[in-house]
Amino acid sequence: MNAVLEPGMLVRHPDCPDWGVGQVQSNIGGRITVNFEHQGKVVIDGSRVDLRAVFDPQPQANRLHPPSARGHSDRVGGPFGCATAVQTLDRA
Repeated sequence: MNAVLEPGMLVRHPDCPDWGVGQVQSNIGGRITVNFEHQGKVVIDGSRVDLRAVFDPQPQANRLHPPSARGHSDRVGGPFGCATAVQTLDRA
């Protein structure tokens, strides 16, 4: 599934539903950069995580909470122990 992901597509991380919907920024060599609404930009190892395409981004109960004010994650895997993210992007 990850091979067909292109920039602009909407996805969810199957192990981190609290991250919300993410928009694919790039997909190069199996490294998929996604900007999640509640987690920020995360680089995903596509060989370890099968992202789920979102075709109907209607709000769900866990998406009704306002986005976190902390911006991008400073931790690998995010605050909820999702260890499948490869890294967060370095800030310029």
